[in-house]
Amino acid sequence: MSERNIKNSQEHVVVCVDGPDADNQAAAWGAANAFNSKEINLAAVIVSGTAVNNEPNAALGSRDDQLSKRVQEMHTARMAGLFKRAGSKVPVFIGQSVDRTDITTPIPHSAHVSHDDYDIFGDNTGAGRKAIAGNFAHALSLMRSLEGKVHLVCGGPFTEIPFFMEDERIASKLGNLAVQAGVELSERAIYSKIAFNHEVDERASLDTFLHYPGDMFYVPSDITRAPAATFKGAEELIRGGVHSEIGEIFVRHRARAEERHKEEQIRREREGKPFRPYPALSIHDLQAVMALQQSLGREKDIFTFEPIDAARAITNVMRASKLHEANGQRAVITPRLVKTMGYIGANQTASGPIPPRYVVASQNTQLYKRKALQLLRR
Repeated sequence: MSERNIKNSQEHVVVCVDGPDADNQAAAWGAANAFNSKEINLAAVIVSGTAVNNEPNAALGSRDDQLSKRVQEMHTARMAGLFKRAGSKVPVFIGQSVDRTDITTPIPHSAHVSHDDYDIFGDNTGAGRKAIAGNFAHALSLMRSLEGKVHLVCGGPFTEIPFFMEDERIASKLGNLAVQAGVELSERAIYSKIAFNHEVDERASLDTFLHYPGDMFYVPSDITRAPAATFKGAEELIRGGVHSEIGEIFVRHRARAEERHKEEQIRREREGKPFRPYPALSIHDLQAVMALQQSLGREKDIFTFEPIDAARAITNVMRASKLHEANGQRAVITPRLVKTMGYIGANQTASGPIPPRYVVASQNTQLYKRKALQLLRR
């Protein structure tokens, strides 16, 4: 990966991802290869927080702030270590401190393997820790210094985006935004439970939908998990020639996830529930990188986008949030909150029309897989 002077490019990309799964590193690495020219360059990677609580049977919505902060720093170190070992100059920042956010988890804490198991290269106390470029304040400072448009990829919660919108020196240059989200903003997403990234920080995702000043492109999980778009396993990635460390991250992550899945299957069998096969490998967040490429005219024919109706979307956001009440949680998104945020109907916010919002309706899966392997090479 070549060195680059990011401030000399005409446009920039900032990637925001959370840390645990291997597709986060894949997305950041793919963005570095996708946006590596004098015209547009990857300016920074920001690692969002993760809600962690190791207490037995910890409730949904609970969070151990100190442990969550440590995990966020560890996942940032892992990302920074990946770029450091590659000799890349792309800076990696810690995102907004998790204790200052509404980040939660829509699935049980016990469904994840131990976060420490993800630190397979010892970055938390080694090269990765030393390579972290700074905290969220430092990331904002860098973004203020960039000249030209700043486009965004979000592969995790929407947490950092409202802070970009609130900063006048950053908001004025925000361009396109591509997100890996289940598009809670469609009925299809609600009924197939694919709104994970939205549900991690519902307030931030609603704020972003209403007020983000540029065009938005959503890639829902039913697209990223389509059988034709998945890989048989990490070994298929390695055979495709991906960067060796990216391949190793996927190999080890999948091994740990499969162990956890076997435990889950034993529990389901004991409770008389149906067996669920282990899912094929999908690289969710990388598809958001590729959606941004296509939205900027730097790729074509991978995805077909269709517009989202704002009024229907807001209704579905509230309906999706109300589903939490069945699990003993309070609904986060209410009509009062939507009104407070400024939505007045007819695709309008209090400050004017909502800019175009699109969702991936279909994709050329063969082309996607070929392009994905290209982006993940060294």
